[in-house]
Amino acid sequence: MRNPPGTFEEQVDTAFARLHGILDNLGASSRDLLRLNLYATKLPSRDLSTLRRIRDRWVDAEHLPASTLIGVEALALPGLEFEVDAVCVDLGWQP
Repeated sequence: MRNPPGTFEEQVDTAFARLHGILDNLGASSRDLLRLNLYATKLPSRDLSTLRRIRDRWVDAEHLPASTLIGVEALALPGLEFEVDAVCVDLGWQP
């Protein structure tokens, strides 16, 4: 992501849209997520209801994975204010 979208809300939506696309390419869905690590700058002043509202649009709110919200001083690119790290079930795993 060379030029992150301007607003925090746009960045959250873009991150979850990309995650959804990756899951879709794997033949998975948000129900296959085991864990989400959410990284955001400017905590605690962020409106977390905005983050939850967008997350719930992309992730099944009835089956939320374990999640951690981590406040960070900065992220990898200038202007980047949000990042998501996800772990999902290995759909090819055989016992």
